[in-house]
Amino acid sequence: MNVLKKLTDKHKDWIAIVKSFGVDDYAEDLVQEMYLRVIKYLRNGKDLSYGDDINYYYIYMMLRHMTTNLQIKKSKFNVKTHWCLFSYLVYIVIYIYNILKYIIP
Repeated sequence: MNVLKKLTDKHKDWIAIVKSFGVDDYAEDLVQEMYLRVIKYLRNGKDLSYGDDINYYYIYMMLRHMTTNLQIKKSKFNVKTHWCLFSYLVYIVIYIYNILKYIIP
């Protein structure tokens, strides 16, 4: 777990990297999730070291990938939500129109 100690020593650097991707609100959460993934990889026998240090590029790309996935999921959720609201609004307008065409000749 020497790699994990070296990784956590650069905690503020990882948060700064995630914030540089444009995700200020979830930076801490993404870094914590990265730690969990690294622990899982280490338990599976993967080597994340680069010489005597950690593989900075690997961690950087992991954080970038996680950030991109989060942004894609957020955008899909928003599009779906907006589409559902729009279709519901259309349904209401058609319903009111059908009522009014019988009330107002």
